[in-house]
Amino acid sequence: IFFFYCSLFIFRFAHGLTWGMITTGGNTIASDIVPMERRGEGIGYFGMSFTIAMALGPVLGLILIQKISYVQLFYLSTCIIAFALLLANFVKYPQIVSHGQAPVRKRLSKDMLFEASVLPASFISMICSGIFGGLISFITLYMKETGIQTGNPLLDSGAIFFIVYAVGLTVVRPFAGAEMDKRGPARVMAFGFTMLTLGLLGIASTYEIIGFVVASFITGCGVGVILPTTITMVVNLVPPNRRGVANSTFFSAVDIGVGLGTILIGMIAEATSLSFAYYMCAAVVIVPAVYFFSFVLKDYQNKMAAMSEKS
Repeated sequence: IFFFYCSLFIFRFAHGLTWGMITTGGNTIASDIVPMERRGEGIGYFGMSFTIAMALGPVLGLILIQKISYVQLFYLSTCIIAFALLLANFVKYPQIVSHGQAPVRKRLSKDMLFEASVLPASFISMICSGIFGGLISFITLYMKETGIQTGNPLLDSGAIFFIVYAVGLTVVRPFAGAEMDKRGPARVMAFGFTMLTLGLLGIASTYEIIGFVVASFITGCGVGVILPTTITMVVNLVPPNRRGVANSTFFSAVDIGVGLGTILIGMIAEATSLSFAYYMCAAVVIVPAVYFFSFVLKDYQNKMAAMSEKS
């Protein structure tokens, strides 16, 4: 048993390590390839690949596990990863070097681990990712708790939420990215915070399928606006040679938020109910919203203006 748990820990650690590398590297490549004037739109499209996969992945898993064993599911996942590795070889990535100089190897330091200038925007995503983590982790239990049913066993297992949530993400992201490029993050983030709050309130208060579907769609729209907009802000705030570290800082905050949010929401739900926990999530959205408009937005605008003057 000890050997089993040690092996599981090692493999899970390797999984987390590679996941962190893929999310950071993938977003950095996308931000380097997309031109500055269309960065919000481009990152919005790219970010859809992550969020749609995370939304529809559980649905596919629920379908497959009814047909095949868990061992076969892991083998299939390995084949998919191998195919993704093959596709990665076709990506043409430009080498980013500052001031025409060759990259210099430096000793490990804190500036190689995180980018301080993007911490405010990363904090917002950490809070919103915590809410997202609680949603995807407990939505199936919530449907059972409230008795929300579609009449289809697969959809009643939580698939209906993930499908409609993914539709909301897909619909809103291209428009949100274009708006970010044209007018900046203020209106986009206001829309995102509003939609996320309304969606959470709808999920927490509804006990029938129509309201649940509408609320799931609205929630997807909210998350689909907030996360790609903050990613774009993070990329815009740093020079090209710091994008990798900035993205690493951002996604570390996202991962911490998902982990802590799932734990905290689970504790609240155990002490009260999932419905009350989602009401609490709706109230918590006020924190990043107030922080964004009182500090982060001004800080972002000042830094962008300073960078514009230097250029």
